[in-house]
Amino acid sequence: MTSKVDKSEIVAELQKVAGMLGTNQLSQGDYDELGTINRGTIRNRFGNWKDALTAAGLAPVTSKKRNLPSDDELLREIIKVTSELDKIPSAHDMNAYGCFSQKPYTNRWGTFTTARETAYTKYGLPIGLNLPLRNSHSVKISLTDIQSQDLEENLKNNNFKKKERLQDSKQILASANHGITVDFSSDIIESAKEASGQNDKFCLIVDKLPLDKSFPIDLAKELERELRQLLNCNDRNATLGLLLKHAKDDNFLTEMGIDLAHTIRKQRNFVAHEEIIDRKALQAQIFLCLFAAALLWPELSA
Repeated sequence: MTSKVDKSEIVAELQKVAGMLGTNQLSQGDYDELGTINRGTIRNRFGNWKDALTAAGLAPVTSKKRNLPSDDELLREIIKVTSELDKIPSAHDMNAYGCFSQKPYTNRWGTFTTARETAYTKYGLPIGLNLPLRNSHSVKISLTDIQSQDLEENLKNNNFKKKERLQDSKQILASANHGITVDFSSDIIESAKEASGQNDKFCLIVDKLPLDKSFPIDLAKELERELRQLLNCNDRNATLGLLLKHAKDDNFLTEMGIDLAHTIRKQRNFVAHEEIIDRKALQAQIFLCLFAAALLWPELSA
């Protein structure tokens, strides 16, 4: 069994674990927690642990302080992953998508949950983070898991005002539609269709969706459907942010396409969570989503 593991595989595994820990020095104990190749196999192939590390361009842990990431680097990485995934990341998410595994967080703060709380307390949640509701009384994210008093208060206020917000939205829709329907239905829509090259899918979407406050939200749903088909993704729990990350990693969209899609995602988040939106600002947001989609859909259909 041991002879089947090539030295290059061991080197790659050592480098991967060191990268997850954010260090160029690797102890046997740290490796055992994250490595997938048995340490006995490594010794059999290289003779000893030090020679294996040398082959991987790494060094054993000495009595000197290791070159570990700073607190700020670790905490900012949580904010970065939160923004990319468009959700509160778990320890598993950090292992999968972060530059650092959960190990340095548990070493520094005791638990990953405490580290995450510290990050949100210090830097705040990313702007426009989508916090979907299970219903009008509860939030998908567990407050006992987040353990942030500021965040808990914000979410409580958000839920308390849910019904009031819905009523405000209806008033905003009426105001937003008043006086701009003709512009949207003629010159603006035709200009957007021309910008898309008269893309069939885009034209159908624009003809189907009302250009009111619901437009950024409904447009984001259409974008999710397109991305799921493009990526052949059947995971219904995958967020738009995660779908875009996969599309970027797999080179399904250009850099401009990713930027356009994120524009739609961010406007969706803003409109969905903002209680009161100025009529002119809402009109501009609809314009922004409309023309971002006009430029994006030909790429999705290519």
